[in-house]
Amino acid sequence: RLLASGCRGRSPPPGRSVETARRARRRCGAHGLPRRAARDRRPAYDRRPPKPARVAARRTARAAKARQQQAMDAPVVNVWPPKVGGSLKCLAPMVRANSTPLRIMALEYGADVAYSEELVARRVEVTERRDNAALGTVDWLDEGGKTVCLRVDPARERGRLVVQLG
Repeated sequence: RLLASGCRGRSPPPGRSVETARRARRRCGAHGLPRRAARDRRPAYDRRPPKPARVAARRTARAAKARQQQAMDAPVVNVWPPKVGGSLKCLAPMVRANSTPLRIMALEYGADVAYSEELVARRVEVTERRDNAALGTVDWLDEGGKTVCLRVDPARERGRLVVQLG
């Protein structure tokens, strides 16, 4: 608590006027500087940004909130599950077994979804996409162009294939 002199713990000197005591109270504790000057001496991370920056930050926050509200008001599109209501029949993921012929056969026998074999993402990253006109498929070939990394039949598997990347 500040005393009349503006200093902590000391009694005011004799003969001090009321105006002098008020001036001393306006000064900042230990520094003896006016409060504004002491505030300006704070480290940069402790200062409030200038007014235009605060206004811009508020404006940006309001715009972000408005965008978020628009996104929530947008119509909902169900991506998963592909079939609403009832049970979902699927060809479960299996190691080295979910090749294209097996997936197509499972879809023809009534599966709603088929999983591809798990692919290593780094391997897929260096593959080359080619359309195979003879089979009507899209193939992803390894760097050498000889080994098929993934083969997809777009006519039969569109919207019903889940590609696993690991």
